Amino acid sequence: MADFAKSLRYDHAREKLDKYIDKLPADTCRLSKSEIKEKYPLSIEGWRIPINCGAEVHSIDYLIDWNFPYSTPRLALPSYKDGSHWPHLFEGNYLCLLPNHAEIDSSLPVEAFDFLMTEAHDLIQKCMSGELDDDFDEEFLSYWALRVTEPETPIYSLLKPTGPTRHIVLVEGPKSFIACEKYADGQAWLANRFGEKHSKVPFRKALLVWLGVPPKLKGFSRTNSALLSWLDGLDRDAAKVLKKALKNAECMVIFGFDAGHGTALAAVKVKPNDVKAKGNSRKESIKARLADAGQTQLYAVQRVDHSWLHGRDQDARSAVLKDKSVVLIGCGAVGGSIVVKLAEAGVGTIHCIDPGRLEWGNIGRHVLGGEDVGEVKSKSLAFRLRSRFPHLKFTDYGPFQWQEVYGTQKEVFSNADLIVTTTGSWQADGQLNDLALEPTKFPPILYGWTEAHAVAGHAVLIPPGAACLACHFESKGVPVHKVVSWKEGTQLRREPACGTFFQPFGPIELSFIKSLIADEALGALLVRTEAAIWATWIASIDHVTETGGTWSDEWIESFSDPGKGAARTKREWLHNPNCKVCGEGRERMKSD
Repeated sequence: MADFAKSLRYDHAREKLDKYIDKLPADTCRLSKSEIKEKYPLSIEGWRIPINCGAEVHSIDYLIDWNFPYSTPRLALPSYKDGSHWPHLFEGNYLCLLPNHAEIDSSLPVEAFDFLMTEAHDLIQKCMSGELDDDFDEEFLSYWALRVTEPETPIYSLLKPTGPTRHIVLVEGPKSFIACEKYADGQAWLANRFGEKHSKVPFRKALLVWLGVPPKLKGFSRTNSALLSWLDGLDRDAAKVLKKALKNAECMVIFGFDAGHGTALAAVKVKPNDVKAKGNSRKESIKARLADAGQTQLYAVQRVDHSWLHGRDQDARSAVLKDKSVVLIGCGAVGGSIVVKLAEAGVGTIHCIDPGRLEWGNIGRHVLGGEDVGEVKSKSLAFRLRSRFPHLKFTDYGPFQWQEVYGTQKEVFSNADLIVTTTGSWQADGQLNDLALEPTKFPPILYGWTEAHAVAGHAVLIPPGAACLACHFESKGVPVHKVVSWKEGTQLRREPACGTFFQPFGPIELSFIKSLIADEALGALLVRTEAAIWATWIASIDHVTETGGTWSDEWIESFSDPGKGAARTKREWLHNPNCKVCGEGRERMKSD
């Protein structure tokens, strides 16, 4: 790498540090370029500094990289031969002194040196005394990773990260295994992640051993007898289950336990000896099969279950959203992003309905890109999200309108917890509003739409029995209340084609409205409400002025002056007694 890649402060900070280290009373030396290249490829300069740790003297390699002094220097312990017996000492004998989010003052390289060297001295002394041995338990996954013998074959876990000890299923994926409670779970995950051709794959039985206490890694050995002795000291009943499982064949064992800061999982493949014992003793036969014919294989386990992916076990909403079902009508610039946001939040089942095809003119503000141009938006969106979130369920209905889907599969709507529509079309939303008023089982509906140039966005949640959408819409589907008015009237723009118009807005200003609708959808899934709620995002006055608009007189009179804008409001979507759809007006229409 060329020298111009160094930070602008590198030479000055390095010179200050070099002069300071040269004056130290200890017998320090600069590391050669060849040694740094061989041992520390991420660094470009370094010093070796001896430190006195009571009965022992250790050397610390103080290392800096191209981003110094902005980056934190690394410290390594070259004199220590077996890092597996000390915590906070990792591959390459690097010392872990600071958390991964820590920053240092780039203007004080000498002070940073003193601080880090003091931390290293204290850490080494505590390691020598055994004071930090419990850290092996609390930070189990970091130290297990150093022992893994099969790094190219990870195990992805869909298991419920709780006890008891039980038999599980291990499904074979591409260069990996999927640990799951039942075969169908692994099949679905692989089909979503890699396509249907991977859904019919081999599987084997495995064992989840749930430990009541964290296992002690210090002194851990990979032989069969040592493993069973180790397990017997932790959970005798679990050890008995493992011995029984090993009577006839090799066994993949996943250990799970509460590590204090979350659930930890690790896996071991144990292969019994094929040698038969002399005599007929059943006990001797089992003992022979578990003799140390070879070492166990150690695997890393990566959790891909819902609770971990959506909050790392820290978000209580995850368990609720996992069982929720949403129907989303309209997968355009707004609706497509809402689907993604709901998936990121962890909604378990999402039905995507939009027969429209993606065009090149859409991709500047759509979550889909050029690779999906010409495809049905709902179909491409569901396909992409299955691979991205293989633990969730996405269903699309191809070229069919929502009315057609409802006509043939009413249960999709009636079984949903929420319907979200972002079509901005009265032809679609008006019919949906009528249907929701019928005496049939229907979930709450969240209607979302955007004003021209994305100067404002609206999200109206209407639960069963509340006011209807038409209460504040004109008969042709025009909202009664608009935040912004325009001198030129309609702001629709026309393409050089027959009857082809579009809403003018860019992706940045639209992002606020997407967040508004997604947030209201999430709230509707988590908190039940009986009143109709109307949330509005109002853009800044600067954006409104730039696009030629002004605050609507009707909005100011009905609510208040938005002032500088850049605000979000929420109020009840009140019932209109003269509504021709749900009010007295409807009864007058019937009588006429």
